Amino acid sequence: MKKIFLFFSILILLLLFCSSNLSAQEAIKTSASVVYEIDDNLITKVTHNITLQNTKDTLFAKDYTLNLGGLVPKNVKVYDEHGKNLEFFEYENDFQQVEIKIIFPNALIGKGKVRNFSINFEENSIVRKNGQIWELSIPGVSRGKSFDSYIITLIIPSEFSETLYFNPEPSQTVDSNGKKFFHFNNIDVLGNGIKAFFGEFQLYSFDITYHLDNPYNRRNLMEIAIPPDSPYQRVYYESISPAPENVLKDEEGNWIAYFSLASKQRIDVKIQGVVQIFAKKQLDIPFSDSYLSQTLKESKFWQINDEKIQKIAKELESPKEIYEFVRTALTYNFEGAYPYSQRLGAVEALKNPKSATCTEFTDLFIALARAKGIPAREVNGYAYTDNPKIQPLSLVEDVLHAWPEYWDFEKRVWIPVDPTWGSTTGGFDFFSKFDLRHFSFVFHGINPEKPYPPGLYKLATNPQKDVFISFTKKLTNEDSTPLLTTAVDLELPFLKPKLIISIQNPGPLALYSKNIQVSQNETAKTYFIESLPPFGNTQITHYFGNLTQDLVVNLDDIKVINNAVSRTGVIIKIVLYVFCLFIFILFTVFVLLNKKNILRIKNVKD
Repeated sequence: MKKIFLFFSILILLLLFCSSNLSAQEAIKTSASVVYEIDDNLITKVTHNITLQNTKDTLFAKDYTLNLGGLVPKNVKVYDEHGKNLEFFEYENDFQQVEIKIIFPNALIGKGKVRNFSINFEENSIVRKNGQIWELSIPGVSRGKSFDSYIITLIIPSEFSETLYFNPEPSQTVDSNGKKFFHFNNIDVLGNGIKAFFGEFQLYSFDITYHLDNPYNRRNLMEIAIPPDSPYQRVYYESISPAPENVLKDEEGNWIAYFSLASKQRIDVKIQGVVQIFAKKQLDIPFSDSYLSQTLKESKFWQINDEKIQKIAKELESPKEIYEFVRTALTYNFEGAYPYSQRLGAVEALKNPKSATCTEFTDLFIALARAKGIPAREVNGYAYTDNPKIQPLSLVEDVLHAWPEYWDFEKRVWIPVDPTWGSTTGGFDFFSKFDLRHFSFVFHGINPEKPYPPGLYKLATNPQKDVFISFTKKLTNEDSTPLLTTAVDLELPFLKPKLIISIQNPGPLALYSKNIQVSQNETAKTYFIESLPPFGNTQITHYFGNLTQDLVVNLDDIKVINNAVSRTGVIIKIVLYVFCLFIFILFTVFVLLNKKNILRIKNVKD
């Protein structure tokens, strides 16, 4: 009898201990309050305050494992609610992530029993200074982990001047003792974690080379697309060598630089400068309704009339739903991002969802948006990433990034989104908020391939790196001062004289919304220049009727006075014109008469 009793007692104890591991997640309520406090040296002190509460009499936890999701802890300490140290050990799991396993010294048995303990450590990769921006990334909690409550408090120093971006948004923000406290209790932080950017803007320097070749037997005007301004970026040009004939903005917002090449001439054009990228719109760049209508049309990569595209578009109600569909329907092919890779287009992307690169994510979004009646276009450019598999610029070749934009009719602005990164980052929101890592090179709304972006102007297909982008702290405070010159063209005395006004932008910034006023006596006329890129020039022709009064041209603080021509001078000029015309008529008559006499003599001889 005693042996039977002992056997059942041992069996019950074994069942209790075994079931504690197998069913603890179901039988124990887990709550966590996590504090991330960042000091002035960008070292983060992390504290996990964890509470385990039994929900059954016979089940309890004998250990607890914390997955750090890629963080590398230093100076780890684990202690209970009384400050007593607890036994733990660190190890790497199959995903090469550090896990901390805590061993509890005693069994806490009984429904409603509560165990409180804390895990402290330091970490130096949560915050990094990249260029002008502090970037913060807190990993999410393993989706296999179940929490009844999960609260995060982020404490940052006063040096982090301005919050540019939070994903997700904090539920509460408090300023206290020169620090900012951000509280998160949204369940979204469990899977995706938190990303944040602090600062006013980001700066990148660029050094880009274009290889041009004129194959014709005549002089030819060739063009290249150089990085332009956008609502979210301003470009400061330090140099373009050799200097272009002109730089003009096309209807899509691209900046096109023109170069005159002699027959068979080859040149390398090198541009250098700095781009300033903002999280919020800085510039109002207007677009015509005719252009927006063109961003609703079909192309060979944006097959909006395809039956499957139409069917999917009808099921989606908004750009956000289109973004989510594309993000989840396609899988990024990490082996497919290389120069000259074949572009599939929207329809083929749906047929081959696991062979997508950034171009397929972009093409599918554009096709679905246009099929829904939402103007959409492609952006080619540079996008900085820590992921070596999808870095846009390789070491020896130029592999750019692509992302779509859709037109917001209410805000009257193009909104950039990145479903590729939304997919490759595990679901981070690159729709509601954009980051400061995307540098636009060209916009494709009419032609899906042209103008070609930097990096594609090559003379051969051999690997060659022509695009160099890096963080910088340098930003010139210099503004663009336009150069204004004028010339009076009197032409013939029977026609209205005209004033040729030449405006040149020597850089480094584009000029916007410039009014040029031409006045003569009591009359004045104003001409408007919407924009003029760096190293660009334009001309205005002003017709006037009175040569004997001063012509005054005003542009900002620049004034050019074209002195009046004296009445005597005007009369002399008119007399000279008339005299020259008279001589020309006499000469013509003389030639005709002589020709007639010669013909008459010839006929007599015959």
